[in-house]
Amino acid sequence: MAAATAVFHITELSDMILDRLPMRDVLVLQRVNKHFHELVTTSKILQRKLFFRNDAGGPLTFRENRAVQPHSHYHMPYDVTEYKTRKHILPATPEEIAGFEYMWHDEENVPGQPVAIQQNPILYELEERIDEGIKNGKFGEDSLPDVWKRPEASWRRMLITQPSVACSMRVRISEQRCFSYDAVNIKDSGKQNLGSIMGQVFGSKALVKDLQLLFKRRECDGLVLDIRGAQLWDETEWDWPREEHEGHDGEEEEEEEEEEEEEEEKDSTTTY
Repeated sequence: MAAATAVFHITELSDMILDRLPMRDVLVLQRVNKHFHELVTTSKILQRKLFFRNDAGGPLTFRENRAVQPHSHYHMPYDVTEYKTRKHILPATPEEIAGFEYMWHDEENVPGQPVAIQQNPILYELEERIDEGIKNGKFGEDSLPDVWKRPEASWRRMLITQPSVACSMRVRISEQRCFSYDAVNIKDSGKQNLGSIMGQVFGSKALVKDLQLLFKRRECDGLVLDIRGAQLWDETEWDWPREEHEGHDGEEEEEEEEEEEEEEEKDSTTTY
């Protein structure tokens, strides 16, 4: 047996080598042969790398230190994450920890100790695919390329972060030169996989209806579907129930009614 081949028959060595590869390369590696497929699917390290298996300590919970003044160290939840090339140095002493306004931590085992999390880049690639589809007049799962639509597609089994976090997600529709509003609220998304989350997004009739209406009325490049996974909102900050979205017409009518009431009040109080 050649030395290179022998290395990949030693689990510890193969894990060390393959863990250095980009995430996409490890996914494709499973197609090489049965041996590499088994290596990837049975390795805890590689399964965590691919967001199929949760890191130890998850799901993390969100902690707010109200004793810290605003705008110190980290002022938003997503600033304590690690994504792509952006990294943050975690505190090394209790004094530094006390200066953190927000953090993700293991409440049961190591409370108050901030933990860096990595967000799944596939989530943002999905967002880009959905955006592109919307601009071409496609809504729901039709906005995805054919290869992404397969029921057995691997992305459907992936977690949104590593380690997982106890959080909610919101999907926002944004219009250029206008305003944005929440279209879908996904509770407990940290314990769900991407397939489940996207199923709730694509299954929202209110969202599809609003997108179709906006596409018909406005230029398609003025639409952006904003999946706010980056903020990973705490469950306690997202506890209001969302009824079926009224859409722009409902909001515009409410604004017009408020303006009319204000005008009537002005007329009734004006003296000549």
